[in-house]
Amino acid sequence: QQQQQQQLQGKDVVMAFYEAYNKRDIAVIDQLIADDVSYHDLVYEEPHEGREGVLAWLRKVNKYAPDDLKFVIDDITDGDPQKVGVMWHVECGDGIEFPFSRGCSFITLNEDGKILTVRDVVEGAVKPGDSTLQLLGSLTPLIRALGPRGADPVRIKTLPIASAAVWALYVGM
Repeated sequence: QQQQQQQLQGKDVVMAFYEAYNKRDIAVIDQLIADDVSYHDLVYEEPHEGREGVLAWLRKVNKYAPDDLKFVIDDITDGDPQKVGVMWHVECGDGIEFPFSRGCSFITLNEDGKILTVRDVVEGAVKPGDSTLQLLGSLTPLIRALGPRGADPVRIKTLPIASAAVWALYVGM
């Protein structure tokens, strides 16, 4: 297994990950990820950290997701042994594309060919369109005024009034 893992790199490791995910094969995923893996699915505020944290989260996903829910790879980068980009969508049943299921993942591997970081960006169910441009224009002066320290997302989310104001502005557009 170790020798086979060393031969797999980049695209091959990521494809093996998605194949194992679709089969709900946690044992194979366990072999593909690094001990210090960080998996940030952006529908969650914080990333899932470490092998045990990621595997526990995947077991939870398996508990709630139907067995016929599968990731379908639409496109994947090739040629870099440690950085892989993937465009995907999710299907259920007999090839039925799940609504709002398109996304992309950015994955890095360590020197041993193990998955080190994953960032999943999932299609939003709300399509605000041009209102995001208005929001961008409205918030940029505020972000500039706050400066690098004040605009730190970790700091802003601890300020309930500021977060509520930003959300109200966003929704009100």
